[in-house]
Amino acid sequence: MTPALLQKYTIERLIYEMAPIMLCLIFLSVCPLLAFSQCPVQCQCTGNPVTTVTCTGSQITSLPIPTQNYDKVNKFILANTAVTTLPVNSFSKFPNLLHLYLSNNLISDIKVGAFNNLSALSSLDLSSNKIQTLPNLVFNSLYYLSEL
Repeated sequence: MTPALLQKYTIERLIYEMAPIMLCLIFLSVCPLLAFSQCPVQCQCTGNPVTTVTCTGSQITSLPIPTQNYDKVNKFILANTAVTTLPVNSFSKFPNLLHLYLSNNLISDIKVGAFNNLSALSSLDLSSNKIQTLPNLVFNSLYYLSEL
């Protein structure tokens, strides 16, 4: 074998043998970014780390369910949707929410405990919904709520 052919053979072999290792390294370096950047389906997340979650659109018929805790999120916006009910623990994946905007939806039923785990919440907007009555104690756990 000539030196040029030997060098070409060595480089090709090196590329062939290193390709799986390189792919694994690329995959491992990207996976954590994907895991931490997931946003609830039909929502948009902004900030790094995520500080605001916005879910809008009439195609949303139930509260989007996050796949992870969002400890840094301080603002959640659900607007112009077809959501009718806020079940118990609706926002438990957002323990540090300060502002919760739920305007212009079709919300008519808010379960007691819907706002569990939101002890830091200071503002809540429920305007332009279909709410007729509210159950007793629905806001019981909102100790710092100053704007409704």
